[in-house]
Amino acid sequence: MPAPPDTTTEPPRRGRGRPPGPDARVRRAVLEAALEELVEFGYGEFRIDRVAERAKVHKTTLYRQWGTRTALAKDAIAGWQREHLEPVDTGSWETDLRALCQEFVAIEASPIWKALLRTLVIANVEDPELTATLHEVWARDAYVLQDPIRRAQARGEVDPDLLPQHVVEMIIGPLTQRAIVTAMPIDDEFIEAMVAVVGAGTAPRPKPARKASRRTTR
Repeated sequence: MPAPPDTTTEPPRRGRGRPPGPDARVRRAVLEAALEELVEFGYGEFRIDRVAERAKVHKTTLYRQWGTRTALAKDAIAGWQREHLEPVDTGSWETDLRALCQEFVAIEASPIWKALLRTLVIANVEDPELTATLHEVWARDAYVLQDPIRRAQARGEVDPDLLPQHVVEMIIGPLTQRAIVTAMPIDDEFIEAMVAVVGAGTAPRPKPARKASRRTTR
């Protein structure tokens, strides 16, 4: 018979250094609690101790791992954004553009997205550090939105001189205007109008014809 396992061995001692981070369950609970805090109170009243209460975690864990409310808010926003920005690749610019519009409509219907936009507005006025970190998050994850534009440029469907970032802003701007500013519905008719306008605005421009040189004779 095999010998029974040795249960008298002491667990390995942890060396000195930075304490280990929270496990995946605790981390997820904290980030979800941070998003709930942003939705309910906004960034202006965002408090780490309330996030700890929501997540049922001691607040020293949050201070040890995130340090500041700016770092915690950034981490929560970045995680939510990565989960909700899905890659789009239908094989054509028109259908990719329509899919991007529909994806943004679904995202902007979320109260979390609206809270994040309000957070960015407040940060632009009151917290330059958070503004910088949110811009960093956006730049890092923007490839998901810009890749369909680059592929369309490679296929010759989108003007190669356009910056993909500018095309993304052409799409997001009108949708955010409706979702946040005017609160008007974003229905199929509006999406089709967006596809038509952005599609026309991003189409390759015809190259100017070269003028034939005239030879002068004496």
